[in-house]
Amino acid sequence: MKLEELRLNSTATLETDTKPNLITAIATSVLVGVDLIVLLLNEFSVFRIDKPIMRICMITGIIIASLPIVLGFWKKTSSKPWLKYLSISLISALVFFEFSILNIHASFLTVLPLILTTQYKDLKVTYIAIGGSIAATLFAPLVGYGTGVWGQDGFFSYLAQIFSNIEATASSATRDTGKDLFEILLFFELPMTLIIVSFSVVMVITTKNNIKGLESQINYLHLSREDKLTGLLNQSCYQELINNVEDDFNVGVIFFDINRMKEINDTKGHSYGDLLLTRSAKSIANVVDENSYGFRIGGDEFLLISKVNSIDEIIKKQEEWKNSLYLVNLENKEKFIGLECDIASGYSFGNIKNIQGLVREADEFMYKQKQNISR
Repeated sequence: MKLEELRLNSTATLETDTKPNLITAIATSVLVGVDLIVLLLNEFSVFRIDKPIMRICMITGIIIASLPIVLGFWKKTSSKPWLKYLSISLISALVFFEFSILNIHASFLTVLPLILTTQYKDLKVTYIAIGGSIAATLFAPLVGYGTGVWGQDGFFSYLAQIFSNIEATASSATRDTGKDLFEILLFFELPMTLIIVSFSVVMVITTKNNIKGLESQINYLHLSREDKLTGLLNQSCYQELINNVEDDFNVGVIFFDINRMKEINDTKGHSYGDLLLTRSAKSIANVVDENSYGFRIGGDEFLLISKVNSIDEIIKKQEEWKNSLYLVNLENKEKFIGLECDIASGYSFGNIKNIQGLVREADEFMYKQKQNISR
């Protein structure tokens, strides 16, 4: 088990991966491949779409398709929360471009943004994809018609063959714009919009169910790995770490033991003892950072494991904790008379592979410190 996994498991939230995953990479690669094939076929006059328009749209589409993948694997942007929104927006824009120039041939692409949202478990991403799919369905045909692309051996030829069995002409000189737009709306946009809306409802329900499942997993992780009273990582989490160490780097360990714990429980009751535990844990939690992990490993015993490069750094961390303890004891001082946190501590430094030995060494050092104080 890796040390960083403890933080991922114990502090999990609904924030999902921002980096476009393999599904997005494959889908985008397929789109780029289709773009290149269509572009080549059009160059050899297999399609009768204006070649300059086709070149501009296809090259633009390839650039748009590549951006999410490049940003997703670039270290400076791969962990940014906004990346998933940008990725699905760019994919939606790509679908719009493809649909504008390939007309009815590319109608299936309108559901692609919705399919790709399943990896994120995020309703905002789903709503962006719904907007993109509906926009492509409603406006891409109009853009294609306005540029003349949808009149070149495309939509109207299909309509002519299906409804009147005559050859349609698509030159701008013979166009009846009102009739053309009505046909686009009635025979294409309306049924396609109904399909997209139906599919969108399914995707929203699926996303909500996925989020509920994720929430259940998070609650389970919190219950299984966090100490309920203090909020620190619990003893079972600590045992899992020491039994399955996979890391290989230096750490500093600080062992803590609350003094007078039994006395407080016996004289004031366990409710006061719990209050002492939570205040003591707070002093430790205050110094936990991205490289530190706090544990409650026993009734009144705590542990701080910190990734450091030298013993001086763990000594500095111990001084930070002492300052934190001082501030905790100052909080509501009048209210907690007789409940001041008196905590003994000891530290050690070494490779995490010897974590059990380091904890034992820190415990022994703490015990020697307590003996020196009592003399």
